[in-house]
Amino acid sequence: MCESLRKELTNQSERPPGSDRRIGAFSLAMLSIVKEPKPKSLVDAMTEKRPNVKSSFAANIILRAFQKQLIDTPDYPQAYDEQEVWRESIHNLLGDESTYADIRQDLLERNPQSNVVERYKAFKIIMSLFGNRLGDSPRVLDIGCSRNHGLKKLALDFPFENVGYEGQQDKIPNNALGSLIDNALGDQTPLYYGLGTDIIDLGNEATAKWAKSCSFYPSELLDKARVSEYDILDTQPVSNVEFKLGDFSKTGIPSLPPEKQFDVITASTVLYQLEEKQREIARKLFRDYLSRNGIIIYQDFAQTDSKRKTLLFKQNWFNAAYSYETILEFGENEGYLSGFLRWDNGRCNKWMPGKDFDEALNKK
Repeated sequence: MCESLRKELTNQSERPPGSDRRIGAFSLAMLSIVKEPKPKSLVDAMTEKRPNVKSSFAANIILRAFQKQLIDTPDYPQAYDEQEVWRESIHNLLGDESTYADIRQDLLERNPQSNVVERYKAFKIIMSLFGNRLGDSPRVLDIGCSRNHGLKKLALDFPFENVGYEGQQDKIPNNALGSLIDNALGDQTPLYYGLGTDIIDLGNEATAKWAKSCSFYPSELLDKARVSEYDILDTQPVSNVEFKLGDFSKTGIPSLPPEKQFDVITASTVLYQLEEKQREIARKLFRDYLSRNGIIIYQDFAQTDSKRKTLLFKQNWFNAAYSYETILEFGENEGYLSGFLRWDNGRCNKWMPGKDFDEALNKK
């Protein structure tokens, strides 16, 4: 993995995710020390324990593991915009045996656990645009919800950041198309009941810290309002939003509520962690829980195959523009996928229509 990881770190040093210069500085620092004994031992251990892990995945969790150790320190992330600062800090962290063991455990056992609630603006837009088919009291199931922030934000009707529009569309004038999405984002969310499910226990303190590290690019931690919202969503109970612990792909939902079916089922940036056979099993389970007029929303660095029956996951997340996509599967079209929205990145700041936007919109 070492050589492919070096290539990924080089990519991220030149084109850091979210254009975050602190990730670029971290990538340069790791490049300069990755062959030293302790960093190399971590990469070797990952290679042995997780032989099929992709380099983009590895680079992501390495950053998160170190950020987890630093996230509560007073000079983080302000001081971490130069590779020298990162390099010194990495050396210090790896020099402490207890910290080294904790980082190693994270790299060998943990997966990304993102709570990027801005991604849920796509779900709000879809619930508004397709409100006629979903009804006045939609029930939403969020698979791989992490700490369940997304459904809480929808239920509390906390505002989302504005989105920018980019792209051309022949059948709808650009200004009308932009207004369509803006108005949908501004609507009140008609969430009747939300259920989030994940394999991670919400009560574990170390897991909570890992989740927070996964949910922010380093420089985003300087946004005090965003961090404050994160902390509120992490602790505030919401009456019509529940969480159930379990591995959906293996056991379904334990202790399912009386009404089995859901009008909206979401899987946001989660299926890429599964093998292809597991994904198909999971998608079949989603359809079992979906109401007749319901919608499954897949959101990931993915696209559909030529027959629009399979999700194809992209290997290099940050190399192509608008590679984060929102893909729909309608209840009446079992297994048939529609590319609906494309986003500039996983933070969903700007959008353009997906390849099947018009066709999907006609199903309102």
